[in-house]
Amino acid sequence: MSDHGDSTYRANTALWMARAQFARSGIMDDRFERRSLVDCDVPEPTHPCPCCDHVTLAERGTESSWCPLCGWHDDDAVTTREAYSARNDCTLAEARARFAAGLKVGDEELFGPVVLEDCSLFKHCPVS
Repeated sequence: MSDHGDSTYRANTALWMARAQFARSGIMDDRFERRSLVDCDVPEPTHPCPCCDHVTLAERGTESSWCPLCGWHDDDAVTTREAYSARNDCTLAEARARFAAGLKVGDEELFGPVVLEDCSLFKHCPVS
C-alpha cells in the first residue's frame, strides 16, 4: 500500500477514536448524522491487536494494519511472541513489554507514550 493509503487509514482511525470520545462523554451532535466522520470504505475495527489486545484492527496482516494505541504494525511473519518483526524492529514480546510500561512501539519521540484514556475507547480482548 502506498504512503497515502497508510496515512488515510491512520487519519480514519483517529476519526473513529474522536467519534468514540464524543459518544463516551455524552456529547450529542447532529453533525454525526449529517456526514460520516469516517470514509465509507474504511471498516470498523473488528480484530484485536496482538500487541495491546485491544480491538483496533480492521483487517489482519496488511500494510495498513496499524494499531493507533500501541503503534504495532501487524505482521504476518510474526507467528510467536519470540519471532522478530522487521516492520516493528522488535519481537512481539518486546512490543508487549513496552506497551505494559506505557510506551508505544517505535521511536518514543515520534510516537510518544500510550494514552490510557484512548485505550478505554476500544474493547480489550486478551489473546493467550
